This record gives sequence, C-alpha cells and structure tokens, in this order.
Amino acid sequence: MPQSLSQHLQNISTSNVPEPSKFFHAVIDSVCGRATDLPANLTVEACKSLVCRTVSVSRSSEEIQKNLISEGIAQDLAPHFSSAIESRVDEIKSHLIRTQFRSCSPSLVNFDWKVQLVLGSDSLSNQQEPLLQLQLQTATSENKAHPASALLEFTSDELDKFIETLENISKQIN
Repeated sequence: MPQSLSQHLQNISTSNVPEPSKFFHAVIDSVCGRATDLPANLTVEACKSLVCRTVSVSRSSEEIQKNLISEGIAQDLAPHFSSAIESRVDEIKSHLIRTQFRSCSPSLVNFDWKVQLVLGSDSLSNQQEPLLQLQLQTATSENKAHPASALLEFTSDELDKFIETLENISKQIN
C-alpha cells in the first residue's frame, strides 16, 4: 500500500537529514523554481506541498511550527523548517502568485502592428492623422491551440497614454 504524503513527512528525521536547514532551504529553492540537487521522490514532493500549504495558512512563527508538526514534521526538525519558511516567505508567496497567475490568465503569444495615415473622413476632408493598429494574440495555458485576437487602434495621443499606463504597471509589478 503506498504511503500518504504525511507518512513521507514522518519519515524525515535528523538521521536521514543531517543538515536540516540546508535541506529545507533546498526544498524552498525547488518550490521557487530553482534547480537543486534534491532527489525527485515523494518525500521531497511532500515537503514542497507542505511549504505551499503552510505559507497560505500560517502567519506567525508559532502557527508555522504548529502547522508543520501537525502535518507530520518531527518536533526537532520543525524549528529548522519554520526558520527557512519564515526567512523566505515573501519569496515563496511571490513565486506562488506568479505561477498561479500565469496558469489561469491569458498571455501574449504574438503581435503585429502597422501605421496608417488617415487623409480624410466623412466630416473632415483634409485630416492627415497617423493611426497605429496593434493586433494582439493571447492564449491561456489550457487553450494554446486557439489564441484569441484583439485589434487596437491608437492616435498619437492615445498611444502615448497607453505606453505610459504600461510603464506604470511595469513599475508596480517590479
């Protein structure tokens, strides 16, 4: 009968994890998408899953340790794991938010643009206004085969405002 994830967590002890702080920081590196030398096994996967659950529900050091112990981490290892999580909680949350956001929201897969010079219209016979046509193709992770398309048209002033808005968003994200 296969072991549950909590049973894999109960198998972790100071005898098979001689440097617990180093091990738990490597687990967090793996959660955050960095390459590690950790083996690909269920114990490591159970620890990664525990990091994600703990960060989402625990706020204080005591809550983190209680959660770790209740999930099956040995009491002598809980302070090491808790310390690693506490010291990198912002990094963990940031990575989890980014990966969740990427998986559910559309991303830009292609774009095309062209500039046209409008020489006149029904109301004005001599206009000469440049227009930018921007075609954006987006797709979600579930629907990459059929991207959605949006066609945007900007005057010079509208384009300046659009670029300024994108720059402001970029500053807020970074």
